[in-house]
Amino acid sequence: MTDEAVLKEPLLVADAQAARTVSVEAPSNLDEGYTFEAVHEGNTFLVTVPEGGVTKGQPMVVPFPNDAAGGTGFTVPTGRWRDGLCDCFRHGCFEATCCLSFWCSGMALGQVMQRMKHTWYAAPTTNAEKWKKTFMIVAAVWWIAIIWERITNMVGYDWVDQCDSNGCRKVPIINQSPALSIMRTVAMLFSIYFLYIGIKTRINMREKFNIEGSCFGDCCAVFWCSCCSFLQMSRHTHDHKEYDSVCCSKTGLRDDAPEIV
Repeated sequence: MTDEAVLKEPLLVADAQAARTVSVEAPSNLDEGYTFEAVHEGNTFLVTVPEGGVTKGQPMVVPFPNDAAGGTGFTVPTGRWRDGLCDCFRHGCFEATCCLSFWCSGMALGQVMQRMKHTWYAAPTTNAEKWKKTFMIVAAVWWIAIIWERITNMVGYDWVDQCDSNGCRKVPIINQSPALSIMRTVAMLFSIYFLYIGIKTRINMREKFNIEGSCFGDCCAVFWCSCCSFLQMSRHTHDHKEYDSVCCSKTGLRDDAPEIV
């Protein structure tokens, strides 16, 4: 009996050691030292890129931490976006963050900026008195910009009679008055402001979480589809499986949720 026990013990130890390594594929081209989130058998854990870096799809044999079996894991992915740019309806069409990003994208951006501890001009800060006001400032500017644009469009045209062989009808012509030119310039400055803070926040987020990309790509994402871009940034720092999103809060998270999850 003693000999049998001695033979079995090394086999059990070897199996335990083998269970602590798993094979994962690199989600993108990454330099050595970068970390990204991987999932094995439903458990999430962090993988550190080995010396020499990896290319997209390259398999790696990495340690599987014992505490990952508990299922807690790390909730903010690094090295990749949690959701793709076009995964807007992944959690349904009426999910709070999705609706806010579509109907009030400036407010959704303000939530992300406050969550990331950015000022109203998209600069990271450790001064709580500054970043805790970010959402309110950005949301206020957003609504002022919306109202300003509506008024500009309402008064920006004159209606004149245009007559031909078929009769007369009212047609709009652009009002070229100096006052309207100033109003249009202010409206354009509002748009430039939101483009700037959107692009800057996206760049800051990519750098913080080691996500591949470029300034040009960030500019295109925010310019051509700001609602999709802001929604992607919001969901990257929000685990929908753990905490439901909230439409009307300063961070888009419930009061009992961590600042970034």
